[in-house]
Amino acid sequence: MTDDDRQETRLEAAFEAARAARPEPSAELMARVLADAEAAQAGFAPAPAPRPRSGYLRQFFETLGGWPAMAGLTAAGVAGIWLGVSPDVGLSDALASYLGAGDTASYTVDVMPGAELGLAWDEGAL
Repeated sequence: MTDDDRQETRLEAAFEAARAARPEPSAELMARVLADAEAAQAGFAPAPAPRPRSGYLRQFFETLGGWPAMAGLTAAGVAGIWLGVSPDVGLSDALASYLGAGDTASYTVDVMPGAELGLAWDEGAL
């Protein structure tokens, strides 16, 4: 245990000495590095000016796919409004039969078949 402690204190002392004695680069080295960096940067073109941001409406149109997509969306919307305002006769019949509004007798069951006749007898209509 004591051997490990001694080695650790020696190691810590070596690290402290290395931290205290920081070598600074010479002025000559720094001048050469800066000259090399300036020479490398001289070959690059200047950065282009940033494009102005487009508006929210343009971003929305571009997200949907541009003007061709907006034309299709407009055509579908106009067709939907047209069918909603003045539906075709065949369309409303097909929709009624699909929803079952036209013929209710196909799914109803009469549990008391003689009830209407009995009510008519009671009132004296027959």
